[in-house]
Amino acid sequence: MNEAAIKGMDWSQQINTLASVHAHNPGKKTIVEDPFKNDLHSFRGARNLLDHKVSTKREDKKRELQFQERMVQGPRLLADLLSLKRKIH
Repeated sequence: MNEAAIKGMDWSQQINTLASVHAHNPGKKTIVEDPFKNDLHSFRGARNLLDHKVSTKREDKKRELQFQERMVQGPRLLADLLSLKRKIH
């Protein structure tokens, strides 16, 4: 797949493509392993946390915890992505 095709995809499709065994030459490993793919999707989904109204204090506390988890997760994912970029360039 060429770069233009990847850039034309939304973020979710890009993540899935990078993790797909069908998007690479035969015999090559995927760029993104499943655990990392799941982390990227989790982080991607966190951007919508404010769009969903909560009706109880318990839900609000759960959402606040997710914010904290994503704030810690972000720098680690960025470091992993930069490492992958160095490997493929």
